[in-house]
Amino acid sequence: MAEDFTPVKLTLAQEQRQREKRWKQKLAKLQLTEKIFKHHALAPLYHPRLIDPSPLWREFVRQKQAFSFAATFKEDMHVFAVDVDESGQRRYFVTSYPQLRHTIFHWKGQEPPHFYEVIPEGAACHLYFDIEYSKEHNPESDGVQMVDTFIQCVCYYLKEMYDIHCDRKNVIDLDATTDLKFSRHLIFRIADIAFRDNIHAGCFVHHICIAIANHVRNSASDQSSVTETSKDDSNRVQPNQDVESCLKAKKQRLDHGHEEKNFLSHVDLKQLFVNNKDGEKVIFVDQGVYSRNRNFRLYRCAKKGKQNVFKLSESNQYKPTFKKNFKVSFEDQIFVDSIISNVSFNPKFRILDCEGEFVRRSVRLQTNPGQDADTESASTVNNSRKSGNVVEGFKHSPYPELDSFIRTQTNKDGIQGEIRRWTYFSQGELIVYDIHKNRWCANIGRQHKSNNIMILVDLKHGVFYQKCHDPVCKAQGFKSPDQEVPMEYLPTFYDDIEDEELLKALEQMDEKIQGERDGCHGNSNDNFEDDLDDETLLRAAEAYEQQQENNV
Repeated sequence: MAEDFTPVKLTLAQEQRQREKRWKQKLAKLQLTEKIFKHHALAPLYHPRLIDPSPLWREFVRQKQAFSFAATFKEDMHVFAVDVDESGQRRYFVTSYPQLRHTIFHWKGQEPPHFYEVIPEGAACHLYFDIEYSKEHNPESDGVQMVDTFIQCVCYYLKEMYDIHCDRKNVIDLDATTDLKFSRHLIFRIADIAFRDNIHAGCFVHHICIAIANHVRNSASDQSSVTETSKDDSNRVQPNQDVESCLKAKKQRLDHGHEEKNFLSHVDLKQLFVNNKDGEKVIFVDQGVYSRNRNFRLYRCAKKGKQNVFKLSESNQYKPTFKKNFKVSFEDQIFVDSIISNVSFNPKFRILDCEGEFVRRSVRLQTNPGQDADTESASTVNNSRKSGNVVEGFKHSPYPELDSFIRTQTNKDGIQGEIRRWTYFSQGELIVYDIHKNRWCANIGRQHKSNNIMILVDLKHGVFYQKCHDPVCKAQGFKSPDQEVPMEYLPTFYDDIEDEELLKALEQMDEKIQGERDGCHGNSNDNFEDDLDDETLLRAAEAYEQQQENNV
């Protein structure tokens, strides 16, 4: 006989307790959802223009994964970071400049956006500074006046070390000052000029801080007032006689009656030193923000849990340059210009180097016929060398976007090739990449056993092709078929050279190369069965191969 399963009738008190229990469980779920939406605010709807990259927003836990993902896109995609919590933990995401700008400017979260630019390792970048000090420990410091003095000092050293003229109108001055802390970001936007990477920029900043400290120490009557110590080794000032000689030379010119308005006195420079939390005198410039893949807070963003976003300071005099036929607001252009690694290359672009001991050096991608001999000699340095119309270096060329594309083309049979050396021929607008770690040759359809390959990029026609150092392939005059380089990886070139001048330059280069070949090796076996236009461009590559043989 089946048992009777009549439900137990609950009392009114028991039913009330169960309803309260179910409500608490539902409330806990709603509170959890609320917390998730507060930490992960919904991004505003983004409708790109026809000229903008396609919408993309992909998040990653690890920075390396984000860079690997960004490298697979032909469109202009970049890696950024976002705060997860107030402890400093961050996630990384890949998107384009226009989409991130739209997200920040239309942010709907309760807190301000907290995004950071990731300055890629080895990428060319603009000169930047992180300036900060505690108002509590420095109540008498005038931060605004100190920033003005420091900008004059930086402009002075750019002129002394690289012969570059600039002023406050070239500086984006961003302010995030609070009642407790003075905070500024300075980004120097000088037309057609950038540092090779943020490591070189950091060396330049370090040299400036050393020179300022030495000048104050040697000029002050009370040397103990400027004893240099720091929170870490990156901020500790060491003697540097080479940098200090700049100020000594400046003094000599002043003594001879050559007035220069940008010269700063000991009193001006002494104001740049502040008390840290330990009561030590340090310069108010943070020298620790020039590390590999550095995260740098973006315009109109704040740290997690804080409200002080970076905005244009009242002292800012920078005015952006707008492109023709592109309708962009002032705020939008400021955001794009404030991105430190947003560097556009052209034939007149100048890359600045600064590493190790103080030296003045620069690399111009296009030879200026009227260039001073002293400036030309100063360009020949260490790991990049310039001779006439040729510039060469190792690993990273002045075109980081093109470098990344070439690396994607040298991944064969699961082996990732690397750039060992690059050579730029300005007259032919040709870059030769010497590849190692991958010897895959299109002529034989496999890896060479010992001979490396090279990738040649014709910047004028926007194509690339492969050649190699193997004697058999060279005897055959092998050259792989031309392949198109996506436009987003190509630098912008201007048609500022007349056809007659270009042909004359090519003829002179042809005669020079032919004379060197006849003098060194007699008849050459490097014959190419290509049309006339390709042959003239390939002459630069022949000279490069000849140089490689001479070095063996």
